[in-house]
Amino acid sequence: MIEAKGLVQRFGSFTAVDGIDVRVESGEAFGFLGPNGAGKSSTMRMIGAVSPPTAGYLRVLGSDPTTEGPAIRARIGVVPQEDMLDTELSVADNLLIYGRYFYLPVRELRPRIARLLEFMQLADRARDRVDPLSGGMKRRGARRRRVHGGPPPSRSPTPDLVGLVPARVCVAPIARRAVRSAQLFRAT
Repeated sequence: MIEAKGLVQRFGSFTAVDGIDVRVESGEAFGFLGPNGAGKSSTMRMIGAVSPPTAGYLRVLGSDPTTEGPAIRARIGVVPQEDMLDTELSVADNLLIYGRYFYLPVRELRPRIARLLEFMQLADRARDRVDPLSGGMKRRGARRRRVHGGPPPSRSPTPDLVGLVPARVCVAPIARRAVRSAQLFRAT
């Protein structure tokens, strides 16, 4: 699932990630531990095909993030520290827009969104604006958006790889079904 050898991330003269080696197999849960500034988020950005490594070897789901970033991002879901739903849009429109970030076609997204909303028990709120929703509903919508990347609609509604950033982002009982059926890694 994830293989890194001698992985390095530099920002100018500052080295954020200094030659780490890690291997995470399918079905394993894995965590990065360390103080602020230890390189956990930088490593997660490289694994998520958002920031290219400065040096070293990295494969995610068997692919090279520097050349196959969009394909990797279409198969992963990430739950960042902040929920960033657009409160002026409907719950369904938030999912649609986020899915387009992964270059998923609208014709594929519409049925996927319906399944995702049903899965998270938000189907009856699909057309509602996010702003007036309860905090719990907003968190469910944000989590579902984060696991939006993933397999085509003919398969399970969960991605091949889920990352929780940071560990204090908890997974509510309703979302545990998604995490159980996906591969999981966690940064703390």
